[in-house]
Parts: sequence; structure tokens; C-alpha cells
Amino acid sequence: MTSGSITVDGNHIWYEKFGTGSHAILLYPGAIGTGRTDFGPQIEGPNALNPMKYTLIALEPLGWGRSRPPVRKYSSNIYNNDVYCGYKIMEALGYTSYSVMGWSDGAKTAIIMAAKYPSRVMSCVVWGVIGYSSPKSVKSVAITKNIRFWGQDLMDNYLKVYGQEWTNLWNRHIEFLEKVDYFFPNWSIIEYARKIQSPVFVLHGDQDPIVELEHSVFVAKQASDSQLHRFPKGSHNLHITYAMEFKRLVETFLEEVDNGY
Repeated sequence: MTSGSITVDGNHIWYEKFGTGSHAILLYPGAIGTGRTDFGPQIEGPNALNPMKYTLIALEPLGWGRSRPPVRKYSSNIYNNDVYCGYKIMEALGYTSYSVMGWSDGAKTAIIMAAKYPSRVMSCVVWGVIGYSSPKSVKSVAITKNIRFWGQDLMDNYLKVYGQEWTNLWNRHIEFLEKVDYFFPNWSIIEYARKIQSPVFVLHGDQDPIVELEHSVFVAKQASDSQLHRFPKGSHNLHITYAMEFKRLVETFLEEVDNGY
């Protein structure tokens, strides 16, 4: 593992790099996340994506992890900023062709990146993705303000990075989502998903209390070359609880991409 930062528009954007494989993958974590908080089984351990085949670059988006200060500034350009930072990181590291993976809030960013940089992104993997704004989706996310919703292991992950500050960061993010219609009137991922030229793999946990199946189906239908896989007992963090199956499915998809199927 190596770690470093790249200066983008005057801000230091941090990343961690795992593996040495020829297929590079940019990872976008969920809200307030980092590679280690959100993708533990994928970057290290027995269920990690094959480090001889893949190089994983875990981004710490501006305002989260070590990419602070500044405090994260919420605006209508927030996801485009994260996309641009990812693009600049990969450019600085010398990658001109790579896949992108995103979970939860980071799944939106991954889809936008695949749409905006078709000459760079050769495949896109997303899960826990909210495809459009609705009162129901906002309410589902808002319940996570109550920290009893969080398991102890998940809380411990964020405590290691932020200390007790993590609750304030999370509440700021939820407040942004509660006002999402102000920043993104009638927001939908459809305009981006339809522009993606590369293969897209959408995974969904049927027991996800935050994201309903209709969102994953919606995203998969918009992309011209997509697959949808459901985990009947999976929740929002299906990549953690079903890490072995996640590894098998994603590596199979990536091999198909590499072989041009």
C-alpha cells in the first residue's frame, strides 16, 4: 500500500493505492468515507480484489478523511467536483484507462465520472445507488441521523478517522440531502447513465433499508450496456457482509471487460 496527495485547485486530495495489477480501479466511498472505512474487505485480506490483477486507488473526497481542511462545501457542483478530483488523481498517477467503483453516495459520483470521461473509464461498478430524488429516498437516508442505526463496527471505523467529529460531519451530509431539491431540482442520474459508453455492473441488496430495488433497476435500465445482480439477503453494505461473493462477481465482470465480451 502507498499513500499520498495530489493538489487539485489548491486543495490536497488524498488517496491510498493497493495492489500492482495492470487494471486500475478508482474507488469512490460513501458519504464521509475513505478507502479504509468503506472498502476494507476489498482492499486487504482474503476477499480483496486480486492485487496481482488490479490496482485499487481509494480516493478521499474533498472535505472527508485526510482531504481536510477545508470543510466540505455542499453545492450544486459537489459531485462534479469529486469527479474532477478523481480524474486529476488518476492523471497524476499516470492512468489513462481505468474502471471506477462507487458505493452509496459515491455511486452517484462513479456514474457521473463514467459519463463525463468515456475515453478514460472502461467499466463502472456501483451499489447502494439512489438514482433519483424523492421524499421517500430522503426520508430513508435521514433515519441514519440516529446513531443507533449504525452498528458498532461501522461506528468504530469512522471513529478511527474522525474521532467524535464524525457525527457532526454525518449530520451535515444528511442536512444537505434533506435540502437536495434546492441544490438539484428534480435531480436524477438518468442524464448521466444514458451517456455511459462502458459496461456497467449494478449490485443491489434486497434488504437495503436505505435504497429500494427500484433505484438499482432504474439505473441499470438507463445504461445501454448493464448488468444487475441482486443479493436476496444483502443490505446497504452488501460488499462487507458478502465480501467473498462480491469479490467473485466483480472480478468476473472485470475479466469480461478485459476480454472485450
